[in-house]
Amino acid sequence: MQIDKSFESLLTIDDLSRYLRRSRQWIWLMRRREKLPYIQIGRVVMFRREEVDKWLDRRVRNVDVVREIAA
Repeated sequence: MQIDKSFESLLTIDDLSRYLRRSRQWIWLMRRREKLPYIQIGRVVMFRREEVDKWLDRRVRNVDVVREIAA
């Protein structure tokens, strides 16, 4: 049986915690504030690695823009 590639990039909260090197509590807080993209199927919460990477890129760019404005 072949697994769809989109499912291979799904991360659990523990996976994401290790990937971002942040606590589970921080991840839940960001999810609750709707700042961290997630997928919820019933009671299961998962994160797409590609969407998390895009979210991180946007955050880095926003910090760079603020630094440029402040300079």
